[in-house]
Amino acid sequence: MNSAIQFATKAIVPLVVAICFTLARRYLKPSARLSETQLSKLDARFQETKWVVGISMIAVAALFAWATHHLLVSLNRYLATGDGPATSPRLWPQTAIWWFFPGFGAVALCWEITLKLWSAFGRALTAQEFCAGWRSSLCCQSDSLRF
Repeated sequence: MNSAIQFATKAIVPLVVAICFTLARRYLKPSARLSETQLSKLDARFQETKWVVGISMIAVAALFAWATHHLLVSLNRYLATGDGPATSPRLWPQTAIWWFFPGFGAVALCWEITLKLWSAFGRALTAQEFCAGWRSSLCCQSDSLRF
């Protein structure tokens, strides 16, 4: 009986994920896509810009992950040594435990951060046109670029 309960608790997560994906696929239909000629024109217009944006996203993700990891490790050390040198165990023995949240945040937020930096320090109109053009082809679903 105990092994059946353990199996059920391990199997329920993939089952719930599969059900959520099935319901999302059924009820959340994609918007209309661009035609091949429209995609070709959009691709030609932003031929060089898309590479700069892609490389910037990778740089932003790496910087975000490293900075957030450093912040969490520093906070860990500060809180662990807050009671004094006599009681200074580290909260976690490895700093690798602090890579999950920075890594997930870097993957989830790199487009948003790049878009905000581009619109703040670059050409805001070009960023808005880039996002509006690709939004139709389901490559850009962000609504964070509002002026």
